[in-house]
Amino acid sequence: MCSVDGKGLGVFAKRDMKAGERICVCSGYKTDIDHVTAMSLQMDENVFLHGVGEFDDYINHSCDPNCVVRFENDEAILYVLRDIKTGDELTFDYNTSDWDLIEQGDRTNTDLSFTCKCGTDLCVQEIRGFRHLNQAQKTKRKEYLSPFLLSRFEHP
Repeated sequence: MCSVDGKGLGVFAKRDMKAGERICVCSGYKTDIDHVTAMSLQMDENVFLHGVGEFDDYINHSCDPNCVVRFENDEAILYVLRDIKTGDELTFDYNTSDWDLIEQGDRTNTDLSFTCKCGTDLCVQEIRGFRHLNQAQKTKRKEYLSPFLLSRFEHP
């Protein structure tokens, strides 16, 4: 982990990694919407994986990420989406796992939405959750969605 200008802490590759490589099972414990924080990852409608301060909790968002979270056997697993070089920051798209960061924040009196600082050509500017994306943005992310969000995509 290292500090990233304007983004807080981030995680950087210590070695080259190939697309499809499994990085880790995301750490944490399961909780509900009334206990989410900025370190929570939505797994289902009212099931969240709350981080416990391991390195995976510091992987920043990007609208053009190099990692993806896949949900397998009731676990969130981080994979390399495209080849990563030593020193590259690891990122994933928070809009592929969380339905509504505004609603989640309202439940806990915490502002979980944020202005994106990824700086990519694909940037959506405000990260508020999948629910708040336009149809083109939702469609672009379809193959990377959690099973929960995929069900919302297919049956809004």
